[in-house]
Amino acid sequence: MNPITDALKLGENALKETLALIKKVPHLIWIPIIHLSAMLLILRFLPLMGLGMINSLVTGLLMAGILSSYFYLLHQGIYYKRLKWQDVFHGIRVYALEIWIALLVLNLAGYAINLLGFNRIPLPVANLMMLVLFNPLPEVIYLSEYAYNDLFFYNFAFIRRNFIPWYTLNALLLVLLVPVMIIGASVPVLFNILMVVYLSFAMIFRGFLFKVLHRTNYRKRVFSQYNR
Repeated sequence: MNPITDALKLGENALKETLALIKKVPHLIWIPIIHLSAMLLILRFLPLMGLGMINSLVTGLLMAGILSSYFYLLHQGIYYKRLKWQDVFHGIRVYALEIWIALLVLNLAGYAINLLGFNRIPLPVANLMMLVLFNPLPEVIYLSEYAYNDLFFYNFAFIRRNFIPWYTLNALLLVLLVPVMIIGASVPVLFNILMVVYLSFAMIFRGFLFKVLHRTNYRKRVFSQYNR
């Protein structure tokens, strides 16, 4: 079994688990609307409160809480195949510290790129570099057992060990975005609905993929395949 075949097999299994979870807990698809709405309200009204220099700090803390709530729902769904309404509020504090630190580090990394003279790199290219380097970070936060001080170390260790399956299948997820964008451009009223469904599906799929990659490696999967 070569690495590409391995990646496709992992994708097939993750897809089956994703569809099974959506069938069992369908509100995992639309409940992110609550979190997205909360984020938009914060970005819209918090600057009007005149918080001055601490505006960015408060915004970061509130965003961390909202993302923590959503990540906790994904964790409960992926590991336990269930979701309770109280999980929405309970999850606010579960990963908030790790997320806030991650957001802080990512902002400092962006600032360092400009400070060190890399501002000659076009902004879209710099953002793409950040997206690639820290792509599995959300799943590292809510599906691994690592504390905030080890998140970035494991992020890079995970990429080094799982580069082919992780990025191959994430590239396929981006391909699925193309018809969503085409339909959304043709029927604008459907765009937001389609994007919520797509993002929810993608996050669940990534969660199941990360879960198996986190627990196994290529050699173990090849060995298991040959011993069936």
